[in-house]
Amino acid sequence: GRNIGSEYFGFNPKLNQRDMDLLVMGPIVPAIAATFDEYWNSEWAYPPEAFLRRQPSLSDLAELREELREDLESQTGLAEAFGLDEREWVDEAKQARDVMIPGEAWVIYDKPPTFDAIERPAIRKIDELSQIIQAAEKEVLAVSPYVIPSPLTLEAARQLTERGVRVRLLTNSLASNNLTIANSAYKRYRRAILDAGVELYELRSDPANRALYETPPVVADRIGLHAKVFVVDGEVAYVGTHNLDPRSFNINTEVGLVVRSPELAETIEVAFERDMQPENSWRVDIDEKGRLRWTSAAGVKYLQPAHSFRQRIADFFLQLLPVEEQL
Repeated sequence: GRNIGSEYFGFNPKLNQRDMDLLVMGPIVPAIAATFDEYWNSEWAYPPEAFLRRQPSLSDLAELREELREDLESQTGLAEAFGLDEREWVDEAKQARDVMIPGEAWVIYDKPPTFDAIERPAIRKIDELSQIIQAAEKEVLAVSPYVIPSPLTLEAARQLTERGVRVRLLTNSLASNNLTIANSAYKRYRRAILDAGVELYELRSDPANRALYETPPVVADRIGLHAKVFVVDGEVAYVGTHNLDPRSFNINTEVGLVVRSPELAETIEVAFERDMQPENSWRVDIDEKGRLRWTSAAGVKYLQPAHSFRQRIADFFLQLLPVEEQL
């Protein structure tokens, strides 16, 4: 579930992303490996060598490692805090095994079609994920950094809330969003999301619990959200790569794990309920005069929270671009 980059591990001094992944052991591991093999051995994949002007060598690898080392050493405190020597993780893996939460897991992913798409058409992961969510009887917690809902998504949310299912959604505010253009499209749907009966929360860029998602000695200018999580009825949890936006629905190839484990579901739900508290997020609703309202421990706003005036200007002009289906 986690991207690989400094900001996803709390090391970026400008913006650190609140992300989530699952470490797994057991029979699910070969299933995950099979999805990787299916893609990268398929007729849709090109070998990296096809794009190389020359074959890389071991000296290139050594040079790259030296560049990375110099970069880390230039970041005050990181090298001293973590060390830069290569190491094994066998002992840590053994300790992790002793404290892992048991559960029944299965991997869902977008299965690539054959070239003619007749022998086997593409199978979209969202169909499987939607079935799990629509089976909810009590509650759905959804966490997505980017939210640009389709009419079908809004209708599905409405159907859930109309039959008494509580639906909560945590996403980025403009201030915490690392992709301003994603907010430019999302903001058109805030009212529709609320009208569907969804409880809407937007992460503050200065949450009180930011220390949980940064790695000392780094302190970033702001915090953002990058986790993609669903929890259904406190029993089933999904952690993966799927955003609630057109790219994830129609363009990207996505993968995730669904785990049936009340203990894991509760652990994840508690973590994100903490993020939805007033000191960490804005609760978005509609006031008695029909205005969008943002409420948190920082007060009440009637203009979407932004990191800067420059970001507001960018958001205004980006909303004019006809690119929503690509976001």
